[in-house]
Amino acid sequence: MKKIWGDYEVDSHVNEYTIGQDLQIDAKLMNYDLMATSAHVSMLHSVGILDIEEHSLVQNAIKILKLRCSKQGFAIPNKYEDGHSYIEAELIKICGDPGKKVHFLRSRNDQALVMLRLFAIDILKEIDTQVQILQKSLSTVSSRHRGTHMPGYTHMQKAMPTTVDTWIESFADALVDIRLSSNVEAVLDQNPLGSGAGYGFVGQKIKPDQKHTSKVLGFKRVQKNPMHCSMSRGLYESMVLSQLYPYMVLASQWASDNLLFTMEEFEFVSLPDEFTTGSSIMPQKRNYDVYEIMRGNQSIFWGYSTQINGIIAKRTSGYQRDLQLTKKPFVEACEIVLATIKMWDKTVKNLKINKPNMKNAMSPNLYATGNVNDLVSEGATFRDAYIQIKQTIKEQL
Repeated sequence: MKKIWGDYEVDSHVNEYTIGQDLQIDAKLMNYDLMATSAHVSMLHSVGILDIEEHSLVQNAIKILKLRCSKQGFAIPNKYEDGHSYIEAELIKICGDPGKKVHFLRSRNDQALVMLRLFAIDILKEIDTQVQILQKSLSTVSSRHRGTHMPGYTHMQKAMPTTVDTWIESFADALVDIRLSSNVEAVLDQNPLGSGAGYGFVGQKIKPDQKHTSKVLGFKRVQKNPMHCSMSRGLYESMVLSQLYPYMVLASQWASDNLLFTMEEFEFVSLPDEFTTGSSIMPQKRNYDVYEIMRGNQSIFWGYSTQINGIIAKRTSGYQRDLQLTKKPFVEACEIVLATIKMWDKTVKNLKINKPNMKNAMSPNLYATGNVNDLVSEGATFRDAYIQIKQTIKEQL
């Protein structure tokens, strides 16, 4: 199979192995690649590579490709190595010679860098919006059940009294903490387009105007060092996933709590029937699979993050092809986070609280620490009060 860079054919098995699932991932990211291509074309016009007619012709062709890739079922044909070569070939097909000018002053590496950077910025904004919606849902349900008592557990055993609003609001408060700790957006907000193959265009007669593409794409600043740009491939993705990981931990904890509290032995909470599944052989079963998948996805997410970290840890400076393998786990990890937060929000909004069962579970031993407190307030030392209440409990058993 001939490539855009060679006059020989690559072995079909080598071609299939090296491409892997890259075309499917690039299809998902195609709109971001085209956004960056449009900015690059604008820059080429500004430095005199494309005249006004050529610029208009190529920009119109990019619009055609944007419309094409936005349609459901869009796929990049298998004859292409990646989405970048697909864009170049299609622009040449539509525009002729002006399309052959478009790849000047860029590499597929900085195409991938800026494409992923734009995707990361967008999905982080979308995730943050969904987190805010989730926070509001948690607070709404929490206030609705303010003062409803339920047992608190330590070591999976009854411990002390708590309330439904304290339990639910703890997750809302944790989400606030995660959002306050956010800083990766500032790191992402720098433009790598124009870094080429990782060494820039130093000493060459024509250089890309990175300030121009930064302005068009909305980046606050240029990522100046081209080797730093290349080094950031995979590293920035790892940073994004590190920031998102606490959301998956919290979602898993929410799922685990609810799997426990929906058990027949508890029945503190429930979801409507349409949120559950059944069994193929046990007619009585009502399974909370949604929570089990939510809990399991924390591990899937962690696996994706580990894949990226493993790939980037072994490389030397400069681009190597195995960086391509970081795209799939990064995109899919981000998609899992977004889907999980949306589903978490749905379970919160549809959560049913069984107050009678919670009330019945408020056994006397839950108040032991409070009873100690009462004795201390009457003048006893803490440890004497502790031993006295412990003995009283033993006698009541």
